[in-house]
Amino acid sequence: MTLVHRSPRRAGRRWAVLALLSLAFSLALATAAQAAPVPRSAPASASIIGGQAAPAGHDPWLAFIEHVGESGAYTCTGSVIAPRLVLTAGHCILTEGGGLATASGYTISTGSNDVLTATQVSHVTQRLLFPAYVPAESLGDAGLLVLSSPVAAPPLPLANASDGALLKQGTDVEVAGWGLTNGKATQTPTSLRRADMTLQSVAYCTAQSAAYLTVYDPSRQICAIEPPQFTTATCHGDSGGPVIADRANGSAVEVGVIDLGDPECSAELPNVFVRADLISPWAEAWIDAVELGAPPPKIVVPTLTVPRLDVSDAKQLARLALGDDEVFGPRFERGKQVAFQCRRLAKAKVSCGVSWHQGADDFYGRIVVYIAKYASGEGLFAASSYTINFVNDHCQQTQPECNVTTVTS
Repeated sequence: MTLVHRSPRRAGRRWAVLALLSLAFSLALATAAQAAPVPRSAPASASIIGGQAAPAGHDPWLAFIEHVGESGAYTCTGSVIAPRLVLTAGHCILTEGGGLATASGYTISTGSNDVLTATQVSHVTQRLLFPAYVPAESLGDAGLLVLSSPVAAPPLPLANASDGALLKQGTDVEVAGWGLTNGKATQTPTSLRRADMTLQSVAYCTAQSAAYLTVYDPSRQICAIEPPQFTTATCHGDSGGPVIADRANGSAVEVGVIDLGDPECSAELPNVFVRADLISPWAEAWIDAVELGAPPPKIVVPTLTVPRLDVSDAKQLARLALGDDEVFGPRFERGKQVAFQCRRLAKAKVSCGVSWHQGADDFYGRIVVYIAKYASGEGLFAASSYTINFVNDHCQQTQPECNVTTVTS
């Protein structure tokens, strides 16, 4: 099963490949620090899916994240948790192949709910991936961006061990971000949107998230939905945005990080979030290091090994690669009687014969998919090579020889 994050809003579909790559990380947590209460403006009547933009000054700690790199551009959402630190989703700081995105590719906008009029635009000097992040299962999906200079936006406190009551069923929360306004939209909005949702029980989250999530782990995740209307959901581009609750004193606190949801952003299925109390000790240690000059928390650098590529995952990678081909990709997507015959060539390499029929053409050939390390050793990437032939089937029936078109990658 391929995980569908509340993903970066990006061109193309290859981000789904990340869900097929499993990286093992070690957990290194420090002691949490208590943050001062921060008041929140009155909620707006708006929705991320199909709603209205949040009013000026609402959720002033929100950060709009844009990254431009060799593979294209994407956007995410984040929250300012210290003058030089923005919290976001871990998959928002990874490349499609699993390595860290380039720091120089980021632009962070704060100070305005409309990114076109942002009062402060910042650059990034460092990317910090939560050390317990497991991409294949979307557990601990969080990361920090260190800014080149402080921002004026007020920091949003993170939930800690004393906030357990706020993570239970029935807690009303707010979600906010610059994600798509519906699952089929193609244009990222420039204005911040927000919505109200309610946290659900472990049993509900486990059962309902099974439509798109392999494993729901209540020790690391929470989920929410908007009953009884079921008209609100997060969508792609909201990734990394905060899930906000109110403490007893009325101050806002981030209890979760927007992570996963239905591929089409359906409001009838729950959204799954990373528990903020899981990551807050690590984040607070980095706040002390960046803002106060304390020693940075120990970073455990994992030794990456190339995982075994299952045949079922190889077929999924093959489908993604063929669907992205500029020559025949759309015809593969509309193809009938698509068939794969796969065999293993090595631990992380699979060869698949493929054939399909579309319109008056027959397509056939072979694709090899594999997983490998970057030369730097900082991450994994999935790749493919293929040779696909196609010929008009009417020609085959009426002429002894036909022109066969061949496409190779």
